[in-house]
Amino acid sequence: MFLVKQPSIKSRVLNYELCPPHDLLHDVESYPAYYDPLYYPHFHTHVFSTPENFCGWLEATLSSHRDVCTSCRTLYKSTVVAYDGSVLCVWVDNISLSFTLSHFETALYSHCSVFRRYATLPSASSGTNSAVSLTAASCIASRLHDDPGWFTYPEDYVRAQLLTLSSSILSSAASPLRSPRSRVLRKKSDYVDFLLMHSSAWKAQISFMAHDDILNHLSSTAVPHGCPRTRSTILASEFVRLYGDQVATAFRTPPQSAAAFDVPTPSAAVSSASPTSWLSVSIDDLTRRLEKLSRADILHCLSRLPTPFRKMLDLRSHRKTCNALVNHIRYRALSLFHADPRTLADVFVAHFPFAVSNDMSSANLLTQILDHEFG
Repeated sequence: MFLVKQPSIKSRVLNYELCPPHDLLHDVESYPAYYDPLYYPHFHTHVFSTPENFCGWLEATLSSHRDVCTSCRTLYKSTVVAYDGSVLCVWVDNISLSFTLSHFETALYSHCSVFRRYATLPSASSGTNSAVSLTAASCIASRLHDDPGWFTYPEDYVRAQLLTLSSSILSSAASPLRSPRSRVLRKKSDYVDFLLMHSSAWKAQISFMAHDDILNHLSSTAVPHGCPRTRSTILASEFVRLYGDQVATAFRTPPQSAAAFDVPTPSAAVSSASPTSWLSVSIDDLTRRLEKLSRADILHCLSRLPTPFRKMLDLRSHRKTCNALVNHIRYRALSLFHADPRTLADVFVAHFPFAVSNDMSSANLLTQILDHEFG
């Protein structure tokens, strides 16, 4: 089963003729409005069985939702739904919103929750055509009023990130959150399981709140001085308060992929004055530059990487290590260089959830991300 839906507990009002007769045998298919899949998922297992079935059903019901909901009727014109392998992406009038599967599985889900999120975005209220004006800066501005991208990381990836932390750090984060009668956590994996369960439940609760409700619910959560109090910054601050800085960073750290050789080099697109001009330099030249650094400097750079990459790139030969590191950094930079503005914005916000900068150009964001990831 693709999605395990809990029967909805949200109240609704139906016309009398849409309801089945009381205490009389009847056919479920004759009353589709009453036996809605959200309220009677056990009668519609095919809807939740595959990503294709669920996305097709959700897209159709979101599109028709404006015909029955007066609150959402004026908010949008069209919707498209797709599953990318880890999260559900809902495009509302060309603006993309990402949701975890748990958002739809919970008994509190309603279609209105999708459009409430959409309504809080600046591009939605201003009527901006995101397909035309989409930039990294505009994506960051939109993300500040939405759930951050790191909310939707796959659980397996977050688990791997948490396992890189020491048991003492994980224990310090989990202990204040546990009830006195909960079972004793003895192993590192127990702490990770608990933190994942706690964070998932907390995110599911928050994801249904409108922006104003979050401001009220988390009114005591402080954000750094000079940082705007938005949905994204408040949630990032609350994660730090709940789990501590190191665990919160592990939750936010974006995935990296191993180097490949099919990413085009922006040789003609990058001027010599650009901060990313080094991307058009040959790998051999970059390796020679890196070789001038000491072994200690290279090891310090490797220590900033996820554990699998440290083992893969730390070779016996200084030159081979530098060459492998150059390939990895260059591939990461090229991947970000060619990424769509939403992806670049999500990576930047994950690393710098409280950043306030006047220069939100793609080149500047890319430079800051690489400085943070590799030093």
